[in-house]
Amino acid sequence: ENPKNPIPRVRRVTVNNNLKNWTGVIEDMDFLIGFDDKNTISYYMHFVDRANAYMMLKQYDKAEKDLQFAVKKMPDLRETHRALLALYKATGRSKEANAELAKKEDLDDDIRPFK
Repeated sequence: ENPKNPIPRVRRVTVNNNLKNWTGVIEDMDFLIGFDDKNTISYYMHFVDRANAYMMLKQYDKAEKDLQFAVKKMPDLRETHRALLALYKATGRSKEANAELAKKEDLDDDIRPFK
């Protein structure tokens, strides 16, 4: 494996997700976060993907840190709000969950076709 080539890691993430190897997902996301251009959506999606793996391991504090970073940098990224909603529901934080649901619905309204 060439340490400068991200393609094997991208492929391995899919395998690790399917195998529910959350530690492997986190390891691959760490690599991709260090590799990717910080001015791309994919860079911030790596934080969301890593946060989802942290949530599966019930490491909610780490997941929240990743999601808060991603939402601060890209507030219109729907996947971040979806993940924050899941995090708040999993941790019993209904007030925050309701706020995220409202944000997510606002973003959803922006992409709905006109009637």
